[in-house]
Amino acid sequence: MFEAPAVVAEQVVPDNANNALRIPEGGFALLSHIMQNTLTNGVTSLAFDPFEELLWSGNSSGRVVSYYSPQLERYTSFVSTSSVVRDILSTEAIVLSLTQERLRGFRRQGLPLFTHKSENMVDMTCIHRLSNAPHTVLLGGNQQKIIQLDLEMQKETRIVHLKQKDCLEFRSNQKFLFSSDSDGNITLRNLSTIDAIHAIQAHQGAVSDFDICGNRLITCGYSPRMGNLLADRFLMVYDLRTLRALPLVPLSIPPTFCRFLPSYSDSRIMVASQAGQLLIMDLNKPAGIPIQLDTNGLAVFSVSVSSSRQCIAFGDQAGFIHLFSDRMQPVFNESSWETEFPEQSIYGPSMEIDDTQTPYAAFLLPFTVDDTYLSDWPEELCQKAFRKPDPIPKQILDSIRMVQFVGYAPNPRAGTPLCKFNVKPYSDEVSSTVNDNHNGKPVHENSPPPIPKFYRRVHVQPSKYNNEEFDYVRYNHTEYIPVECYPSLPQANAVLLALFHITSVQNYFLKHMCATDYCLSCEIGFLYRMLIDRSPTQPASVTNFVRSLRSMSEYGHLFAANSANKFMQKTRAFIGALFQRLYEVPFDYFDKLIKQEINDVDTDFLKNHDVEFSMNNRCIRCSEQFQTQCSQLCIPLAYPTNGGDKIRFYQLMEKSLNCPGQSEAICQKCEKRARITSTRRVSKLSQLLLIDTSVVTDSEKNFWNVQLQAFERKPASKLNSSSSTSALERVAKVCRYGEECKKPFCKYSHNGDGKGEASDYEDVTNVPGAEDNTWMHYLPEEVHIKVSDGICSVSESMSEGSVSYSLRTAVFAIGEGGVDAEPTHLVTAIRPRTETCAALHLSPNTSGQKIFEDRGWIVFNDFVVTKVTENEALHIDANWKLPCLLCYVQTEMDRNTVPQARVQISPHQWDNNSLKDQILNGMDVERLPKKGDIVAIDAEFVTINQETLRTVARVSCVRDDSSCLLDAYIQPCCTDKVIDYLTAWSGIEAADLDPNVSTRNLTTLKDVYLKLLYLVQEGVIFVGHGLSNDFKALNIYVPPDQVRDTVHLFHLATQRMISLQFLAWHIFGESIQQTSHDSVEDARMALRLYKKFEELKADGSLDSVIAELYETGKRLNWKIGGISGVTSNTEETPAQAAL
Repeated sequence: MFEAPAVVAEQVVPDNANNALRIPEGGFALLSHIMQNTLTNGVTSLAFDPFEELLWSGNSSGRVVSYYSPQLERYTSFVSTSSVVRDILSTEAIVLSLTQERLRGFRRQGLPLFTHKSENMVDMTCIHRLSNAPHTVLLGGNQQKIIQLDLEMQKETRIVHLKQKDCLEFRSNQKFLFSSDSDGNITLRNLSTIDAIHAIQAHQGAVSDFDICGNRLITCGYSPRMGNLLADRFLMVYDLRTLRALPLVPLSIPPTFCRFLPSYSDSRIMVASQAGQLLIMDLNKPAGIPIQLDTNGLAVFSVSVSSSRQCIAFGDQAGFIHLFSDRMQPVFNESSWETEFPEQSIYGPSMEIDDTQTPYAAFLLPFTVDDTYLSDWPEELCQKAFRKPDPIPKQILDSIRMVQFVGYAPNPRAGTPLCKFNVKPYSDEVSSTVNDNHNGKPVHENSPPPIPKFYRRVHVQPSKYNNEEFDYVRYNHTEYIPVECYPSLPQANAVLLALFHITSVQNYFLKHMCATDYCLSCEIGFLYRMLIDRSPTQPASVTNFVRSLRSMSEYGHLFAANSANKFMQKTRAFIGALFQRLYEVPFDYFDKLIKQEINDVDTDFLKNHDVEFSMNNRCIRCSEQFQTQCSQLCIPLAYPTNGGDKIRFYQLMEKSLNCPGQSEAICQKCEKRARITSTRRVSKLSQLLLIDTSVVTDSEKNFWNVQLQAFERKPASKLNSSSSTSALERVAKVCRYGEECKKPFCKYSHNGDGKGEASDYEDVTNVPGAEDNTWMHYLPEEVHIKVSDGICSVSESMSEGSVSYSLRTAVFAIGEGGVDAEPTHLVTAIRPRTETCAALHLSPNTSGQKIFEDRGWIVFNDFVVTKVTENEALHIDANWKLPCLLCYVQTEMDRNTVPQARVQISPHQWDNNSLKDQILNGMDVERLPKKGDIVAIDAEFVTINQETLRTVARVSCVRDDSSCLLDAYIQPCCTDKVIDYLTAWSGIEAADLDPNVSTRNLTTLKDVYLKLLYLVQEGVIFVGHGLSNDFKALNIYVPPDQVRDTVHLFHLATQRMISLQFLAWHIFGESIQQTSHDSVEDARMALRLYKKFEELKADGSLDSVIAELYETGKRLNWKIGGISGVTSNTEETPAQAAL
């Protein structure tokens, strides 16, 4: 195979032909070779698995084959695509294969996970994974684009356009990302932004290969000679510290591949030619005899070096893989994971046909995939029973000694063999109780029902953690943004989120703007702006809306801590209060200060969203008849008095629209309060039909129980939960604590985290002969309403003159304690519009009954967002899931695409700024900051109400010239009770926020909010320290490109954040925040730090200053002056000495 030099080692390696080959000292010898495929397909890509003892290969026909151990035992083989496999990359969980136009992910066992293809992938050649972003890969090729792909979300997160012609290969180290192109350039790029930093012209033609080790870069490539590109017979070497070329290394072969082999020397390299000549040499001693690979004169297509640097693999044009090693028993990785192999088949004993002695238990019963057997009873005929523990004896209860919340009692098993064991055997009494249950009722009626995890109450509270560090992506793998639950009014987020996904309602609130201090419509509009603008990585909040609602005395009962109202009573009260407020308050499009008119929108929320009725009234006292007109935004469901009768839901809707009513009012004739009976006729149907179905009384609960037993059905078979989870989640390592894990940052897989988890049941309507395995829903997905002489008729079938309504959103009450328990929380289910459903990646229903284009639904449970099927969304269960609010939208209107519209914030919001000398006029508007201007901002907080919620009490804004633009103290709402002014940290005292005695610029939160929203709208750049906390407390969203946070600018990865006080002392030698915080002072200091950051970045000393900053902080334990925390004016900091 090769000609050995005179000096050889004592090691001998047998090859496949059983010939004895000696390994040269410091060299490599052929260990084994194998043909990848029986067909003649060249091996176009090779990659050693960095986690397991596997070698991956891909050929020109699209087949991927892996080999285990240096003996190249075939492990897996599968077809990735029908085209050439151009590159392979192995991660912890998946194996990626790249072809010309697509990227595919597989498990190591060969099961396909996903396929990614986009218009940006035209001619791909290489794939690379960055160490600082484990779920992100970079794709490059013969195109002027680099694609950054998030493997977890399977989305392209960034497209980088290149100045170079293409990108052929990637390499990276701890500082830079390197890319090569066909013009001979090696480009150094930023690891985070992928932007080009510096380019090195290495060759006149294309770069065929390059590698990095430490501070050295080696390249090999081509140069034009006599009109052709020929390989350069030398290696280019560069010093990455100075970005200058070192003396080139001449070679006796034309190199096509070059790699570092840093085992015992960092300068040891491998060079190979396309003709199969291999050279192992040292950069400092460029000498050696090349080894000739036996390729039968064919070209070498691919090369890979193992992470242990003990093995080199070559793939040739004939389809052979050649494995070279420098030792007899090499390993691919220094510490590899254990490779998973299929379990051995277990065969039972043989048995004659007439054998009557061998028991059938000797034959093992295989487990099914879905844990069901043909002998199982149907699920609808079974009910889970839980063994109730025996009651604790009275003598033990009498002897219990309580320490905090733990009770201690003498061990009743003391002196028995079970004294050290916490066990309780089953008693005969319990067994007889279970067996003697003849009344047909459940054994334990209060046993918890089986509830899917994504419906259960969320117990993790993100507010206890840093907002930037909490992993919201773990609970939301969709493009939709949730609304975080408010503790004292958890109904608000579910109802407002349901209304947001109705386009006409959304546009109404986005176009609303008025000068009322506590306007619910304005606050809803601000919330909807955040839901549209912010990214799905963080939820929005209803904090400002709830505070505005709390400020209205008529709704104080919703927040009463000692209220006897149950959860559903509070839910019905909130729904009624919200729509009653929207009905009573007229829409005001004119700002009271500007009188600016908006002409392209409707002027009344009731115009398209209420149902108008003509009321025929009759006085019981005097029999006077008269007519009135009324309208309703939300129709309460008219529950029948006899809850035992079976009635379809559309019939109940018809009764609710036509039902008569009674009320007490002043009669116009007898002028006395009397009972008035009314019958109503529908004058006009609305585009939106809201139905309040909340369940409060026991009779209403019994109604749902009867109807669901008659009309609701679900299939018995269960769905394998892995079919709906993400590709990475299915193959990730499982957390040892499982569902009991309490770590919000846990990186391992949890069964039922809420992310990607879909239904517990599958749609089996297409199973032949499965008559009882079909879904039946009590809630109709579509209804048809026809009005004739004011009388509504509702049906499930279309008729002439009827109007079709489709269920668009719904709010459900979820209870976890059984049929008799009160619900604990609400969830929202929405059906996205047709044009957005293609991105949901849900398996379509292939049954012969009905196929919906927009079959996917989304369930919002606090900040947990889950994709589910339509059957799962519409399924309700009287034990744990009942509807509260149903939103039906006219089908024709729902199909029409309505453009999103929002009102622009006027600059005249700054008219009442006390820092200005006069009211803004047309000329003074130019004095406000414009796009790209710098505004430093800081906020101070106080703690309010029983939820100990931190709210903004002072906001200060400073211009680029350090002049004060805004310094406003925010007056708490009349119903807000300040628990703690946090004076030591905020500098705010009680008198500052008291409108009777305050000398400050006291204003409302909405006034400050609109001013800041105007700056965000204009594209102003905000500078500050810890801005995420300020913006979260303000409940405002600022795009990341408009934020310059000094806490991140002066920060090293994986290190602690540095306080503004320490930065000011270290950089400028100034002491701030000695007695209390001043937001104006803090904003100005943040502005100075940002300018200093730009200055240090420009002169190239930023890294050294930050490194010295952390070194000083660790030495002083992050205390100013070392011990006292205060430094004298004469003390010079290390940064000052350097600057």
